Parts: sequence; structure tokens; C-alpha cells
Amino acid sequence: MTRTCVSQRCMTSIPFPTGTGWSTVLAGDVLVQQAVQETGINHLSLLTAGPVPANPAELMDSAAMRDMLVQLRQEYDVILIDTPPVLAVSDGVITSALCDGVIMVVAAGKVKRSHLRAAKEQLDHVKANMLGLVLNRSSRDQQAFAADHYGMQAQ
Repeated sequence: MTRTCVSQRCMTSIPFPTGTGWSTVLAGDVLVQQAVQETGINHLSLLTAGPVPANPAELMDSAAMRDMLVQLRQEYDVILIDTPPVLAVSDGVITSALCDGVIMVVAAGKVKRSHLRAAKEQLDHVKANMLGLVLNRSSRDQQAFAADHYGMQAQ
């Protein structure tokens, strides 16, 4: 459980308290309702990672995590969980097994194919439901190639 991109971006533009989040809910310090923050955007709430615990993988793979997801599913229509890269730490793999689906985000030209295959194999091993892949940081040339190759219009 590390500070993810969503948390970093939101923390710089919206003043959220940094002392509560996933980790404090899973540790039993606060209720999930107390940790969820309103963003000021209609129908968008945020639950940040919270302080990095000593045992993140154990917390993510706990009954408390499964219970929290049950509570969140009762309250929200869609739950997006941003995790660190799958190959960096086990958080993403553990979490993927508990989710309805996974969308892998890959930086164009930065991730080796062998690493992408290894990440996919780890997700397959826990029977994660791979919904798709988002390729970001692509160049205009890469976008034009994709548009021509797949019959789409480059943005």
C-alpha cells in the first residue's frame, strides 16, 4: 500500500486530510464512512491510501479488506482502486483478486513487453478479470498508427 498516482494528484489540488485512508480503515482505527472524502465533484468521493503501514500486503489480503469492499459496494455504483505497478509490490495483484475487473495502465515506450507479460501472468495466476489496457504517454505518431491500424480517429 503506497501513495498512488490518484492520491498524489488529488492531494496537490484538493486539501484532503492525510492521516486517514485505506490503511487506517483496515487497521480498525476509523470506519470507512469516516475516511471517505468528498471531492467537490458531483458523485465522486475519494478514499486515499492513508499512512503507509508496516504490513501493507497483510492488510490488503485481510478479512477487513473484503469487509470494507462489501461496505463500499453497498454505497457506491462504481469503485476504482488505483494500485502501484503489479511488478513493484504485491498490492495490485492482491487487490485484483478482490475486484470485479482490472484495467492495466501502461506508459507507451516505457514498459518492456517482457514486464507486461510478467504482470499479466501474475494477474492471470490470481484469476483477475482483465477488462483491458490503457496505453498512455503515447506520441502523435503512435496514435496515428493506431488510428490507421484499428480504423479509429487519432485525438
